[in-house]
Amino acid sequence: MTRVNNPETVSSHIFRTALLGFVIREKDIDYGKCIKMGLIHDLAESVIGDLTPDQALKVDKHQLEADGVKKLCEDLPVDVADEFTTLWNEFEDGNTKEAKLVREFDKLEMIMQAREYEIDQPGVNLETFFASTADMFTFPCTKALDERIRATRSEHINDHLLQTDQKESGCKIEQKTE
Repeated sequence: MTRVNNPETVSSHIFRTALLGFVIREKDIDYGKCIKMGLIHDLAESVIGDLTPDQALKVDKHQLEADGVKKLCEDLPVDVADEFTTLWNEFEDGNTKEAKLVREFDKLEMIMQAREYEIDQPGVNLETFFASTADMFTFPCTKALDERIRATRSEHINDHLLQTDQKESGCKIEQKTE
């Protein structure tokens, strides 16, 4: 895994995931629930720390997060703690339309951020983030955004390879413009 400079904070990821719940529309979805779920889905990481896809394979991430949720809820009013826990469990179970959509928002935000790192930090290759989400998007809106992100990533990689080839060979290759 390539290290990135100035990685996204948990709060930035949470905010952007919740924001996706606010701006992206699918039919028959409770968007208030999506926004709330987006706000709490990874809040336990503020207690346990953020785990990359590679790190998550080595530990029981669900149990660590469940313990984090319990800790976060200790000092909350009972009704708020109950709603928080219910929404977090719904997200983790992934059985409702809203939970499925927010889970896709979570992964979509992750690859959006990975794409930004690759653009802003030449030489950073976060293929593992893209590989871990291949073919997982099922809602029309998330599927379309995923396809767009991957297409711009491919264009960027091809442009980079072309520039590298030109530098190494000393030849200038004209690109076809439409």
